[in-house]
Amino acid sequence: MGVQLVQMTVDHIPGVLEIEQVSFPTPWSQQAFTYEILSNNLPIIWWQRNRIR
Repeated sequence: MGVQLVQMTVDHIPGVLEIEQVSFPTPWSQQAFTYEILSNNLPIIWWQRNRIR
């Protein structure tokens, strides 16, 4: 199974927040991700569609 990267959408935020909480001492907030996805003209946020096994 290959890995496919897709541009992140607000629907991905709940899953990303779970990863953020366990990965970083100062994780991004939901509001930060929402801003980057909806308001930043040059967002570079990607979501891995398929999990690597």
